[in-house]
Amino acid sequence: MVSLLEVSGFEYRSMLRRYLEIQRTRFPDRLRFTIEIAPEARRAMLPTLILQPLAENAVRHGIGRSAGPGEILVRAFRDDENLRVDMFNSGSFRGEREGIGIGNRRARLHQMYGEAQRFELVDRGDGVVASLCTPWTDVACGHCAL
Repeated sequence: MVSLLEVSGFEYRSMLRRYLEIQRTRFPDRLRFTIEIAPEARRAMLPTLILQPLAENAVRHGIGRSAGPGEILVRAFRDDENLRVDMFNSGSFRGEREGIGIGNRRARLHQMYGEAQRFELVDRGDGVVASLCTPWTDVACGHCAL
């Protein structure tokens, strides 16, 4: 049964693409983005609106604060019995602490999945990666395999 708290990776890809296309109108010469959803991950369920704040942070902190061009790369794939989503942006932490949005993501994931989830925010030097991992939940729907 599909929950109102979750959407498929297929639906999420569409929502995320629309959001980033809107942001690209704000930063036409500075924002490049790629969304790579593995075919099987299009059928996996994600918590509703869990990636939107991460995309907003990637634009605000990664692209918005940089004078040069920047990149956002979103990858979703199956990792054993989990769905893993990595969102890279070419910005940096710049000594910042995690804000309310990141804290809310952590709390929401913990509330939904307990210890079965993982969320990390890592400054790799060439950019920042927000990585989340949730238990794999497959949805049976015809349009998700597209």
